[in-house]
Amino acid sequence: MPHEQPTADDRVETGDHPLSQAKGQVRARSNVCANPNAWGLVPGDILKRYGLHYGNTTKEQAQEMTYYEPCSLCKRTYFTVQEEGCDHPICRRSGVLSAVDAAQRKRVTRTGNL
Repeated sequence: MPHEQPTADDRVETGDHPLSQAKGQVRARSNVCANPNAWGLVPGDILKRYGLHYGNTTKEQAQEMTYYEPCSLCKRTYFTVQEEGCDHPICRRSGVLSAVDAAQRKRVTRTGNL
């Protein structure tokens, strides 16, 4: 199947709209699209899980493919490390927040207070 880039109508249909990019807003990407050739709209983790590699993946899909892959050092997923931080020394040297700093970031985000 040919790989088609999403059209403006596809992006609106899936919530991929400039207004949905504001920091802190909840965003969702729909897995439903009327265009059967719009493989650029399929989330990357779904492509990887089911071996659906149709054409070139988008930058967003490539990033999504890593969300649930375990870290080779701490064995936790990228998503978990970003949410909860990591205290593994090598992860910390690569710029990952410590568990304490990640918890503080969550608290500040949730309450607006340090």
